[in-house]
Formats: sequence, C-alpha cells, structure tokens
Amino acid sequence: MDETRPGCWPGTSCSRSAAERRRSRIRDRTGLSEGSLARTLRVLTDDKRVLLAQRPLSARRSRAVQYLVSDAYLRFWLRFIAPGMEQVLRGRGEVIAELEQDR
Repeated sequence: MDETRPGCWPGTSCSRSAAERRRSRIRDRTGLSEGSLARTLRVLTDDKRVLLAQRPLSARRSRAVQYLVSDAYLRFWLRFIAPGMEQVLRGRGEVIAELEQDR
C-alpha cells in the first residue's frame, strides 16, 4: 500500500477505482494498459475471488461484463473507510458518518 495515501494501492485512484464496474472505466481510472488490466482482472476474479464478473441478463449474449467486489466488508471499507482514512486515524470517524447521512 502507498504510505502517502492510506487505503490506496500504488497506481490507482484510491477507492474510486473500486466503485467502477466496467472494464473501460476501470482502465481509465487506474491507468493500466489493456494487457495489465486483463491479467489483473483475471487474477482478482479467478484466482483470488475478490471480484465477481457479472454479465447482464438479456435475450442477446452480451460481452458487457461488470465487476463487483465480492466481499461485503471489503466493499464497506473501500466505500466509506479508505476515502476517509485520515479522519479515522484522527479519531473523527463520526465526520465520515455525517457526510454519508447528508448524501
């Protein structure tokens, strides 16, 4: 993990990249090449099972795959804790809760 940005992986846009579900948007957010992204998504879906690859239900066969973080606790961490890690480390977790209630 990047020491300057708690909760962020090097070369990614923190948890914002975790919110993206489509391959093209993940690529744009992370800045990975298509080959690197394909390998990364394959490892995260097949080997590590961190991501779920879902195809929409339709009459036609679709190549539009959406990726979802499979673990609910990790989704919670990426959605709420990681972006507000600075506040959490200061003991101000209630600030994050208040911001989310206002949305």
